[in-house]
Amino acid sequence: MGFEEKYMYKDSIIQHGRQLATIRLQRNGELMQEITFYFKPAAQGTKKPIIIGGISYDNDSFFALLNKKDFILVGRKITERILKTYPEFYEMDVQ
Repeated sequence: MGFEEKYMYKDSIIQHGRQLATIRLQRNGELMQEITFYFKPAAQGTKKPIIIGGISYDNDSFFALLNKKDFILVGRKITERILKTYPEFYEMDVQ
């Protein structure tokens, strides 16, 4: 959805935030790419938050750190597509 480099709590999320997943990808002859997804803390007015361990998180978007450099905001639909399980790659997407 966009870069969040100026997000006030960026360093806190990276160091102490609840991680959802990390994916590493390396193509032949290229540098490894890495993305780590973090649950985004719920803000005031967040609709239908996810509650994990008594803490509320946003249900519509996640933070991600791309190649340990770029801090970005990623929507739920894109996150779900990226984090498909192995068998799901061979199933047709339901629209």
